Amino acid sequence: MFTIQDLFKLGMKRDIPELIEYRNGLSFDVGTHEFKVANHTCIGMQDWPFPRYTIPAQDASVTTVHAYDFLEHLPEEDAIRFFRELERVMIPGRSVFNFSVPYHGTGLAVQDLTHETFWCEDSFKTLFHNWTCEPDGRGPWRLKVHALLIIGIVPRNLALLGQLVRHDDGLRTETSNDRKLPVRNRADFLSD
Repeated sequence: MFTIQDLFKLGMKRDIPELIEYRNGLSFDVGTHEFKVANHTCIGMQDWPFPRYTIPAQDASVTTVHAYDFLEHLPEEDAIRFFRELERVMIPGRSVFNFSVPYHGTGLAVQDLTHETFWCEDSFKTLFHNWTCEPDGRGPWRLKVHALLIIGIVPRNLALLGQLVRHDDGLRTETSNDRKLPVRNRADFLSD
């Protein structure tokens, strides 16, 4: 029997990245409504008014955060605050953020009038590798994309399924053809 990974490798001549899983440690399911991740502390939109309150955890103490039906409901500024909050609570090199969001321009993304932000595969590149998305003065992002897939049954229901990891090396890099390339910094943009 074939798996999705097998078929993807046959058709695309490459592997789908294996997701990282940490089983031990503090974990949260953020923005939960009717679907909850088992064995995770649930903090939902109704009882956790982000960004007024932070994730109820110490700095660098959380191994896993899940967010489904959440990011698209945050305005741009709150989304940036949320990712900075993830940086605060995630353990460097030993934590993941798993999420899905409706894919920009699909019916799933635009049919719900409570959606405030729209996401595509380049949203994270822009967010984590562009100095214009560092308005809070905290410097370079310590989150990076481990896996990002566009998934769906039909075009109307496309979504991004992703996994971010927290690193703490201070070097912002972008992966291209299995090489690490330095990302342009603010001075490079100003000299263009």
